[in-house]
Amino acid sequence: MKSLIDNKIIVAHQPQYFPYLELFNKILQSDSFVFLDDVKFKNSAWHARTIIKNHEDHIIQLTIPCSKKNGSSQNIKEIQISDDRWKRKHLKILETIYKNTENFNEIYQIVYEVISSNSKYLVDYTMPSMIKFLEKFNYPSDKIFIQSEGKKIEGDKTDFLVNLTKRFNGDEYLSGQGGRNYIDEKKFLDNNIIHKFNNFKNPSYSQIGKEFIDKLSIVDAAFNIGITDLKDKI
Repeated sequence: MKSLIDNKIIVAHQPQYFPYLELFNKILQSDSFVFLDDVKFKNSAWHARTIIKNHEDHIIQLTIPCSKKNGSSQNIKEIQISDDRWKRKHLKILETIYKNTENFNEIYQIVYEVISSNSKYLVDYTMPSMIKFLEKFNYPSDKIFIQSEGKKIEGDKTDFLVNLTKRFNGDEYLSGQGGRNYIDEKKFLDNNIIHKFNNFKNPSYSQIGKEFIDKLSIVDAAFNIGITDLKDKI
């Protein structure tokens, strides 16, 4: 019998725009990570936006404007951006807020490379915004997969995750806390798959402004404390 330490852990998540630290923490624990780009796009989700804060501790939302077909339900991979004006705006906001941080040049270059991409598709900004930081954290590129590039995975909610775990020969699936709203853990058990919810507490770090605010975009922590210190915290 395999020991728990030998389990192959699978994590899957929709692409997000420079997401917060918990998602990276979850991915870094996995043996395979799958970008869920062939699932429905939701305006209410974080598929096209992230948050930072300024020196006055005001939350600022950075959103990539998307164009959706009227009356249609589209998958994330199909979503196109409506214009390019957001690029200059986001870069200017980030420069204004973080220009005096010690790590500005390194992190701004990462952000610039993502935002300056010449594509009309949302995923061509969101997936690289995560991949570039995963590279900095030494997460192997050959462990990253894209849902739409493989054979369709059947099922809904928990059934989908069970089938996805099997597809990637996983013994264990790691969910974020948001999964508590819909996951049926018995279905994992019935398929001899271990299921766990990730237990991550957003770490505090030296942050511009007077009050520490957690669950901000990864770029906030990266600008403020740098990649090396950030590795130790996630």
